Amino acid sequence: MIHTVLLSMFLLQSLNEQRFCADAARQYVREEYPPNTTDIILSNYTTHYNTRLNRCLAKIESLVTASDGDKKLTLKEITITDVLKRMLYANYLYFLQQKRVSACRYYDVNKLDWIQCGPIPPEEFRKRITPLMVD
Repeated sequence: MIHTVLLSMFLLQSLNEQRFCADAARQYVREEYPPNTTDIILSNYTTHYNTRLNRCLAKIESLVTASDGDKKLTLKEITITDVLKRMLYANYLYFLQQKRVSACRYYDVNKLDWIQCGPIPPEEFRKRITPLMVD
C-alpha cells in the first residue's frame, strides 16, 4: 500500500514537472524564435524534464539562412537548451549546401562531461543526444 502511494506521488510530481517544463519551453520558443523572423525557420521542438540533471530541456531543430557575400547559405541547427537557465546542452550546425559540420558538441549524461564530436551526419548527432531527452 505504501509503495503504491509513493509511486502515485512520484508519477504526479513527474507529470507536474513535465507540464511546467512544456509551458516554460513554449515561452522560450516564442521569445527566441519569433514567427516573423525570416532568417530562422523553426522545424520542430520537443521538451523533456530530465530528472537526472534536474533540468527542463527543449530540443529545437531549425533551418537558419545566412549570407556569405552574395551567396545565401542554409544551416541545419539542432540545439538542446535548459529553457529556465538558458544554458546550452547540445549544439549542432550543418551547412546543407557544402554538407559540412560547423559545430558539434553535447553534454554526455553518462560521463557528465562535454563531448566534442567530429563531422557526423545529423542522424548520428540525434542518436547521441537522445539520453538528454529520455532520462
